[in-house]
Formats: sequence, C-alpha cells, structure tokens
Amino acid sequence: MGPNGSGKTTLTSILASSGIGIIIGTFVKNVNGATITGIALAVVSSNLSGMTFPFFMLPKALQAFSRFYPISSSNSIIVYLLAGKDVAGYNPISVLQLTYTIGVSLLIFVISLVLYSRFCWRTE
Repeated sequence: MGPNGSGKTTLTSILASSGIGIIIGTFVKNVNGATITGIALAVVSSNLSGMTFPFFMLPKALQAFSRFYPISSSNSIIVYLLAGKDVAGYNPISVLQLTYTIGVSLLIFVISLVLYSRFCWRTE
C-alpha cells in the first residue's frame, strides 16, 4: 500500500464502482445498454462530484454531494495527499470522513450483491 493509506483509497473506489456496475448489470440486461448507462452515469457523477472541476468551483450543494459520494471522496484523498487541503477543498482523511467513505463503499457493494442475488441468480 502507498503512503498514508492510498491503497485503501483504491479499494474503496473499486468497491463502490464495482457495486454500481453490478447494480447496472442487474437491471439493464442488454450489454450495449449497460455500457451506455455506465458511461452516462460515470460522466454525470464525475461532473457533479468535483472530479472534473476543482472542489471550490462547485456550488455548495454539489460540494456536499462530492464529500459523500465514495468515488469522489476517494479521488479527494489522492488530491489531498498530492496537493494539500487548499486544492482538495477539505480534509478527506479525517477519521469521520474515512469511516463514512469506507462504510458507504461497502454498503453499495453489499446492496449490489443482494440485488444481483435476488434478481439474477435463479434456482431451478
């Protein structure tokens, strides 16, 4: 793992992204439709969460969303470690923020597995 837990940042991003992907795959059965839905969701969420614009340029409501969207929070951790609090806009490695980011990432992943097992795994 990298310095200051950057490996945990990668793991939370992987869990949240995988969970979102599993949820999309659960409900959108067509491969092309799932791909387009995933790309659209990624573009919209990256624009709304501070990944394509600096945190300070976002409206207050989107700053709040950015802090609590696990993929954006993970991105902010990397920005914070590389460039500092001024660029990141807040301290994403506080205990409360890290706990929330890890918890929500796990929650999204678990929900995706429950939904997938309920709607896609068929016992015959």
